[in-house]
Amino acid sequence: MNRIRGLRPANRHDLRMAHYGLLGDLKSPSDYIKPFRSIRAGDRVWLWVRVSSVLQYANGNHLDQEAYLRKVVDAVGAYVAGVTHFTGRASEADESLEEAADRAAAAGAVLLAESTSRFARHPSYHSKRHPNLIAGPRELRHLRYICGDTLLVTWLNPNASGSEERAHQSKRGQQQKGKKGGRPTPGFKKRLGRILLSKVFWFSLVGYSVRRIAFMLKQHPTQIQRLRDKVNGS
Repeated sequence: MNRIRGLRPANRHDLRMAHYGLLGDLKSPSDYIKPFRSIRAGDRVWLWVRVSSVLQYANGNHLDQEAYLRKVVDAVGAYVAGVTHFTGRASEADESLEEAADRAAAAGAVLLAESTSRFARHPSYHSKRHPNLIAGPRELRHLRYICGDTLLVTWLNPNASGSEERAHQSKRGQQQKGKKGGRPTPGFKKRLGRILLSKVFWFSLVGYSVRRIAFMLKQHPTQIQRLRDKVNGS
């Protein structure tokens, strides 16, 4: 068969690696990561909690994740041996994830995360353009290299899609923050203003510029400057 020069299959690298046996038998996340039902009463569990950005950290998403995982672990009679927090992309978490896996192994525990994306992301994942991409063979092989023989477990189905994960995160966030959705309650805008002021204070303390804070909080720079002046008492 004649091939048109310059046109190559998009998965040519995976095909080549599979030919040499470099991808092993990891075709989907569930081939390596176990579902939560594998945890039994009396098991020891180490929590892996990751948020992608400083803004998510400031919103307390990491604390929501931890609290939720502790609740489901307690519900089955298992024991939380420890927790590791990380803020940043999955591709930046190798060192912290390896340390968490080592500490879990030393404690005789499994390593539990909310979903597969907390452990590994597909490199082409994008929250807008490609929101449903999940970790593939290449990412899973790298994850196995990082975590070794430590058993990885997720609360959601290891093969859960991005839409399923976002639905869970939304529900979990409402539960942990005591919200029910729907029409805002009286005083909502004032509470929102206090939260925004608090975030501006902490980001200013870290050293972020007005424009950087405005971009992160999706506010106009003039509004951020006004809040910074209020924080500084001028």
